[in-house]
Amino acid sequence: MLSRTWRNKSKEKQEEIINFENTFRLDPFDGIQPKMAALRSLLKETLEFYFRNCSSYQSTKCGQMSKFIAEDIKGKVNKLGFSRYKCVSHVIIGQNLKQNISISSCCLWNAEFDHAADFMYTSNDIYAIAFVYTLYYE
Repeated sequence: MLSRTWRNKSKEKQEEIINFENTFRLDPFDGIQPKMAALRSLLKETLEFYFRNCSSYQSTKCGQMSKFIAEDIKGKVNKLGFSRYKCVSHVIIGQNLKQNISISSCCLWNAEFDHAADFMYTSNDIYAIAFVYTLYYE
């Protein structure tokens, strides 16, 4: 919805101010929601692209690389065009020493509209775990 207001800036000129009103929508338009399979395949393609030529773990590069990959994933998810969804991405890169790793996350969300996907890439010397959360906002 739209309402228009006119404000006199000077005697000769008037400025139009457009005020948008709330839509009061509580669910996505036309039921368009992110699909887990599509998000997971996007994570798989992205991690495999970045680590296909990576032969060894370098701690100095991995910190910046995880930030860069997370921003790239976020950009790719936003290009999918899910309106009214916020995207949060997180990437963890570590040296693969055949150790166990436990990662947990906690979030308050609507189970009907909000989604999460993850993918783990492993090679002989490196592992990378990518998470993406798509959260519907009103």
